[in-house]
Amino acid sequence: GIAVWARTASAMGENNKSYEIDVPGTKEWVDTNIDVRGGAKLRFTASGTITYKADTSYSGKMRTSGTFGPAGLPRGWADLIHQYAVKDAGHGALIGRIGSEAYAQAFLIGESEEYDVPVAGRLQLGINQFMI
Repeated sequence: GIAVWARTASAMGENNKSYEIDVPGTKEWVDTNIDVRGGAKLRFTASGTITYKADTSYSGKMRTSGTFGPAGLPRGWADLIHQYAVKDAGHGALIGRIGSEAYAQAFLIGESEEYDVPVAGRLQLGINQFMI
């Protein structure tokens, strides 16, 4: 899995907190149990690897395989037919979203990212993979 270190700070620079979260490659989204406020700043650092085994079956050839870290794998021709949570991020890249699935827009984290929280909500982390 991918190990993520997240640090939160309010817009005023107070209430800094640090968290360590494990994001397995087998779950679409991981609820971090971290509620953030609009205007807060998040700083992420991630490491680790995930391996998607090669599948030589007909349907398996339409899937990406390989070992990768938080930046994910380069997208190939087979990925052109799939819809991803973050369309311009690599396959398997570490991504995040804040709020419920109904309205939250996913964003790229990769190996490191600083993110300004647009709205209050629950932070979720995931792996950028095609949605069925």
